[in-house]
Amino acid sequence: MKNLAYLTLIAITLVACTPPLYYPSMVQAPTVHEKGDLEIATYMSPQFGQLQVAFAPHRSVVVGGEFGSDLNTNATDSDERRFYGLNAGYILLPEGVETRLRPTAHVLIGFGSGSTRTAGYFRNDLVSTASYSMIGFYNRLQLTIGGGITHRNVDLLFNSRLSRVSFYSLDVYGNTALGDHENAFVEPTMTIRAGGKHLKFVAQAGLSIPLSDADFQSSPLIIGIGIQTDLNLERFMK
Repeated sequence: MKNLAYLTLIAITLVACTPPLYYPSMVQAPTVHEKGDLEIATYMSPQFGQLQVAFAPHRSVVVGGEFGSDLNTNATDSDERRFYGLNAGYILLPEGVETRLRPTAHVLIGFGSGSTRTAGYFRNDLVSTASYSMIGFYNRLQLTIGGGITHRNVDLLFNSRLSRVSFYSLDVYGNTALGDHENAFVEPTMTIRAGGKHLKFVAQAGLSIPLSDADFQSSPLIIGIGIQTDLNLERFMK
């Protein structure tokens, strides 16, 4: 029992001194509305590059997916981050001419999985080798509520994502970290898109705010820039 308590204390101490294990992905903020609408966005951020896709199989219904990956996978001593997620929900967007400003609102629910590996670099007289000091795998449940104004050439959207992050595997320097590895986050963001009807510049900035103390570190910022392509598949295929 004494050894178990000692190991737990070491694990918690090591977790507290390491870089973040949870890096929030960009918040999905779709404006697809008509049947066949498709949005494809790519982001660059300090955390990782990200691809988002949103599609309207029926009017006002949206399904989406996201994939995030860090861009330093070829470096043996770099951190590694991954995230995969699916979303589905409903969008309110009144009928109107695309060249007029229109209010929009949406609600999405989703699920995703991710992993983080923080690299440590060890050196001795004979060999230098990179190893991973912490390895974590997690699931995330999320609810996103947002809205704003949309136009053929510009969108301004405000979102709030409530995320429940649960690490189901957490390894600290070769030892299984003990304790409760869950926390909830409120993640408000602002998204701006500007450009032509089919291609827009997109930028997003926000925060990831933990709702309670947790024994894993998290990154507090959500920030990224990229481009987005918009089209309607039904009209495109005609």
